[in-house]
Amino acid sequence: MGKLKEYNIAFSGLKTGFHHFELSAGKSFFKEYKALAIEEGDLEVVLELEKQERMLIFAVDIHGSVDLICDRCLETYQQPVDIHKTLYVKLQNGIEHLIEESEDVLLLPDTESDFDISHYVYEFISLAIPMKKTHGFNQAGESLCNQEMIDLLEKKKQSAKGNKENKETDPRWDALKKLRNQN
Repeated sequence: MGKLKEYNIAFSGLKTGFHHFELSAGKSFFKEYKALAIEEGDLEVVLELEKQERMLIFAVDIHGSVDLICDRCLETYQQPVDIHKTLYVKLQNGIEHLIEESEDVLLLPDTESDFDISHYVYEFISLAIPMKKTHGFNQAGESLCNQEMIDLLEKKKQSAKGNKENKETDPRWDALKKLRNQN
């Protein structure tokens, strides 16, 4: 993650107490994480770091929107994002690499001097994306999807339904079905 240097928080030189960081997650951020179906976004990431003697507590607030492709009409739309998470990083003696103790508690070797939080910001964003991505509805309850595409899909659906009803059966399959029904 060489391009996301701003997400690498150097905590060793910081005094005990609270520290504020403002970052952004845009096109370059999502380019690094191609697995997520987001190519564009405009997110503000605010980190409040509470540095304690043996622990780092990150209060992560992410606000803005990302561009997604609607599952219904296949057009791009903006999905609002509003995330509030807390991540605990314990500085641990005797370990060699980062260990995930639980969902929001990490163990970091006490020999480390910085912490890359970009992956966790990515996880928070990806978990905030709905499973079903659609434009939604306006206040009148009407879909905000591209109506032309919805009409085309409905037409294809009706056409397929009509073809299924009018379709003649293959006599070879009918013969096989008779054999199956005899047993």
